[in-house]
Amino acid sequence: MNLDTSERIKIGYIDDEIGSFQDYRLLLEDYNIDLIFAENCESIEDILQWIIVSGVEAILVDFKLLERYDFNGAELIYYLNNTIPDLVCVIVTSYPKDSEFTNLVPKNLIIAKENLFNKNSKEVAFAMRQSALVFRKRFSLKKERYFKLFLKKKQESMTSAEEEQFLSLYKILRDYGEVDDIPPAMLTRQFEKSVNDLLCKLDKLLEE
Repeated sequence: MNLDTSERIKIGYIDDEIGSFQDYRLLLEDYNIDLIFAENCESIEDILQWIIVSGVEAILVDFKLLERYDFNGAELIYYLNNTIPDLVCVIVTSYPKDSEFTNLVPKNLIIAKENLFNKNSKEVAFAMRQSALVFRKRFSLKKERYFKLFLKKKQESMTSAEEEQFLSLYKILRDYGEVDDIPPAMLTRQFEKSVNDLLCKLDKLLEE
């Protein structure tokens, strides 16, 4: 397998203890991957914020997190997939069957820990690199789409579906610090604006 490692990749690692982290970090370093550990996180919301602030492009998650968190790795991935759909999250576990039984994570995104330290390690590294590069590319397309919609928003020429997409893209890109805050008026859907304008006109008629 030919592995292009020319681009530096940042991957997050989430576990309830740091024991295996250094072994994984050193292993992935050979493939030009920075593996960083989620520290000072106490809740699922903390982890989400850490992901955004750290700029990680894919995630490795241990399945059994209960020493530190009140959720397991599969539950965390379910939450992250709903919030950042393009972020690939992979479970690394000594108990693959436990992760499969949750029916929250596809089998192909569950890796036995032993596979990181045998002939399969290169394949795992390649898959993580590709996942991170896909996330990076999709993120750039989100930004392009957002700015196109931004112009349509200013021209008041959006469809309802485009407005929904615009607001969704604005939220995630703002969280990542990729776009500036915009005036509250621009966050109002065109339908709501039309209704408000109509009500204002009605109020003026009643006053007259």
